[in-house]
Amino acid sequence: MDVQLPAVETAQRPPQAQVLPMRGARQPGSRDADSLAQLVLANLADALKLGASDIHFESASRGLVVRYRIDGVLETVCEAGGGEMAARTIAHLKTLAGLDGAVRRVPQEARGTIRVNGRRVDILLSLLPSLHGEDAILSILDKRRLVPAGEVLGIEQLGFTSVDCAQLRSLATQPYGLVLVTGPAGCGKTTTLYGMLSEINDGRDKIVTVEESIEYELPGILQTAVADYKDAGGAGMAGALRAVLRHDPDRIMIGAIRDAATAELALHAAQEGHFVLAAVGGNQVFDAISRFARFGIDPAALADALNGVVSQRLLRTVCPHCAEPVEPPPRALAALSLPPEAASGGFRRGAGCGACRTTGYHGRRAVAEILVVDERLRTLIGQRAPLADIRAEARRQGMQNLREAALELARAGLTTLEEVARVTRQG
Repeated sequence: MDVQLPAVETAQRPPQAQVLPMRGARQPGSRDADSLAQLVLANLADALKLGASDIHFESASRGLVVRYRIDGVLETVCEAGGGEMAARTIAHLKTLAGLDGAVRRVPQEARGTIRVNGRRVDILLSLLPSLHGEDAILSILDKRRLVPAGEVLGIEQLGFTSVDCAQLRSLATQPYGLVLVTGPAGCGKTTTLYGMLSEINDGRDKIVTVEESIEYELPGILQTAVADYKDAGGAGMAGALRAVLRHDPDRIMIGAIRDAATAELALHAAQEGHFVLAAVGGNQVFDAISRFARFGIDPAALADALNGVVSQRLLRTVCPHCAEPVEPPPRALAALSLPPEAASGGFRRGAGCGACRTTGYHGRRAVAEILVVDERLRTLIGQRAPLADIRAEARRQGMQNLREAALELARAGLTTLEEVARVTRQG
């Protein structure tokens, strides 16, 4: 059932959002429900306007706290006093999502869609018990944030350097083998996988994805979600991947490898002539190799199939509207263990303006370390060489680590040393 929420009139923005079905949602009918609907709708419209990826409705000791995650950082946008207000707002979100409002202190999830300015945006509602009641997060999957309507997502649009783009394109165009993309949650792994697939989507190969949730529609590619296979033989990502492998794919994207069964299937597919792109948890390229070892994968088999590993982060970029030259302060250099002479370069910072909400940052771009596996590295991995030796060989071949790549962006005035220290670590 569609949910038509009442309009929210404000002095600064017209009502632009309406919520579409979320698993049997009900139409709010009371005046109290209408006021709560206005609160939720106003925050949805505001968050989308600001480009937020998530809206946090938190039950705190002082009442309801609403925060947006913008460019990867949480910002508090409003507070409403009293625990009752927080409880009623969370209850309204449950009603909107078609969840049982009587169920409390239990994690719950629901998916749905919102329509803003005539376009549909997927959302995920997640509820979690907390000290003062329950907290809710609305994750916003706005596909137009990735690429404007009518355009095709490509590697260049993700903000990688020209050198990184060339390496990613080289990895993506291999005829078979395994490429892993690693990094923490929210670092853009899935977007990078999508970008690499778009680069090779020329219509000549059967490309199939198996994802926990489909975040972006890729024309000409068969995309499937794990939930679609719940009634098939074998549940979860591994069961879905088994079904995909029976569909005669040339190239496969795996949204996340989190267990040994999925890792084994991905490796087997790569060894059997398929090209496999997959995301795996980790903080640096060598963590992906360690993760496969913990899955019980034979290092020699991994070495034989592995073409490369990409580890990435998203760095906030200096606001172009208020950017100004700056000499890095000693404390910023010390935080990165940099000598005073490292202060030379084109460093900039944002003074703060309306376009960046006085933060000095506007938007994000990817920064990466990329391990391209050649025969020497293949031998070291297959021989179970210490990671220190594998890392030394990669460095000898010119691989930059994440911090070094981020520092280059800071010297070019694209980000700040403070952002480099926040997102990367030494070594």
